[in-house]
Amino acid sequence: INTDPLDSINQTTAQIQFLRHMTPIWFMRPFHVICGGHIEQGSENEDQVLSVLPKYVKNLSGGLYEIGVHKDFGLISHRLERCITSSPDGVVALFKKNANNQLDFISLTVIEVKTKTSTATVDALQSRIQAIGSGFVECNAGSSQFRIYIPEPEYRAQIVQHATALSLNKVLMVYSTVGALPRLVIIVNFSASQREVVKSFQVQLVNKYMKFVHDSEDNNGINE
Repeated sequence: INTDPLDSINQTTAQIQFLRHMTPIWFMRPFHVICGGHIEQGSENEDQVLSVLPKYVKNLSGGLYEIGVHKDFGLISHRLERCITSSPDGVVALFKKNANNQLDFISLTVIEVKTKTSTATVDALQSRIQAIGSGFVECNAGSSQFRIYIPEPEYRAQIVQHATALSLNKVLMVYSTVGALPRLVIIVNFSASQREVVKSFQVQLVNKYMKFVHDSEDNNGINE
């Protein structure tokens, strides 16, 4: 046990600085959603995209991959580290065609849907698809393709969080346009070691700065 008072003061100062930075983000003001605006269009389009996605995954992948009907579970936490959570747009079963032209169950996976609504973002998406050369691609997290296929850092962070919180080897990223039109489907592969790095970092972050959020029992309430 470290009883150095200076170390205790430094840690308290760091906690205060962290909370000052994060509190406005955690408790942000509600969006002022404009009727027919980009946020509303994206939200309304999401359910429609999920309903037609099985057909598009099969067609865009040339029949190599198929998915089942999606289920929505809301906020989901890691089985062991309850502080690690994520809220994917849907959970589905992923299948892949084998050499005998039969479908093999690969794994459960989750879907993240992003709808491009403005002329500029739709044009940028189309240009990216043309550069990639396909509307269905697969890549490994952390690779150069990962950054090319998903150029938005905030989207990549969401994908990483889904994989970490749900202990998944694969996550489906779907770019669509208004009218329930999936344009680009990306399978992102994650290794167990990648997920473990993110999980360990988040647990350390909680232990150091966010104990007040969790119960004091069962290893500070993080493990149950």
